[in-house]
Amino acid sequence: MTSISDIDGLDQRNVKRNLHNLQLLNQIIDILGQFENNYNKKFNFSKMAQCLRIPNSEIDEIIDLLLNF
Repeated sequence: MTSISDIDGLDQRNVKRNLHNLQLLNQIIDILGQFENNYNKKFNFSKMAQCLRIPNSEIDEIIDLLLNF
């Protein structure tokens, strides 16, 4: 049986994870914005993921999200 405090703890962790993900996406968008007028530059998703410490398991999801956006 799950107690109310367990549910509150899960909700708080979800909120923190969502805030972190939103901050991460904002950073990625800022980085991509630097390429706006530099069409001759190549963007490297792997290097970005390393700099932002994105786990390998999430890289493909982020790339899909960015390309769909």
